[in-house]
Amino acid sequence: MPEILDLIEAAQQGNERAMENLSGTPKAH
Repeated sequence: MPEILDLIEAAQQGNERAMENLSGTPKAH
């Protein structure tokens, strides 16, 4: 079920961005 893996990956990336916004220290990817 690759579509589920895509959703999980997208959620993880979104969570990383949210944490960066909260910390105020965006990381360069």
